Parts: sequence; structure tokens; C-alpha cells
Amino acid sequence: HHHDFLRTLGATQCFDYRSPDVASQIRAAAANTKHGRISVAVDIVAAKSSLTILSEVFEPTETSSGGPPSRLAIFAPFKDGDSVTNAPGSVMHFTIPDWLEALFADKKEKVKLLPVYTFQISKDPFSWNNIMPIFLPRLLEQGAIRPNAVRLMKDGSLADRVRSGIELLRNN
Repeated sequence: HHHDFLRTLGATQCFDYRSPDVASQIRAAAANTKHGRISVAVDIVAAKSSLTILSEVFEPTETSSGGPPSRLAIFAPFKDGDSVTNAPGSVMHFTIPDWLEALFADKKEKVKLLPVYTFQISKDPFSWNNIMPIFLPRLLEQGAIRPNAVRLMKDGSLADRVRSGIELLRNN
């Protein structure tokens, strides 16, 4: 349901991640590109379900042999579930979990995993001095990224608004 919006951001193709053959659809689309493969991908959800799809997307194909490894940036924390918020009782990992290593174990030569620990940005001097004060404003100014829509919670008491906001998060 976000495909039209994604196209306004420059996406040339969009895929429904719930489709049972989404990985093969993406591989087929990538095969028709200059490099014949996905060379860079980013997973900002970092759920086991999305990473499982990506592990299938990076399956070797005839057109993708050779060349440098693909790079997959994954925004931590890593979630055992299938959503941004994770199911109650599910684990969120702040280091690469064993299941993620296993998903890409047979692709180590083809895919380089790049965990992105945004919650530790203040510990990395380069990130601290560049991402928020320089890169982010430039990307926003160029229209390369757009902020998420804001929903103002203004009805009811503060407690009511907090409960409503938490419920929205729970339901993704």
C-alpha cells in the first residue's frame, strides 16, 4: 500500500513482501539491471522474516557471478518476529543473532552483512560529527529522503494520547 509513495521517492519497481514468490520477482528484476544483481540493499526493519526474504534474493544466479560481494546494511536491533515492533515475548538482538549468520552462511563470499547500530551513533566520532549535522540535512534538502508523516495526538488527556500512541506502535 506504499508503492505510490515509494515511486515519488524514486523507486522504479516495488514488490509486495507478502507475495510467496517475492524473492524470485526481485531476482528477476535485478537480472535486467546493469550489474545483473542487487549490489546494495538496506533492511531497516531487521526482522527475521524480512532478512529471510533477503537471503533468498541474494541466491546466486548466472548473471550475478563474479564481481565484488553485494552489501546488505541491516539496522539493529535484529528482531525474531516479522514486524518493526516484534511480538510480545519475542527477542530483540543487539548483536548479530545466530539465525542471521545461518541465513547467510552459504553466501559469505557473495554478501557482506553490515550491521548499523544507530543507537550507538554517539560512540562513533565520524557518525556523530557527520550523519545528523551534515548528511541528513543534505539528503532532506535534495529530496533524497523524506521524513515520516507526523500524526498529532491531540484528543483526550495526556495519558489517553500516550495509550493511543502505544497502541499505534503495537499495530505497526
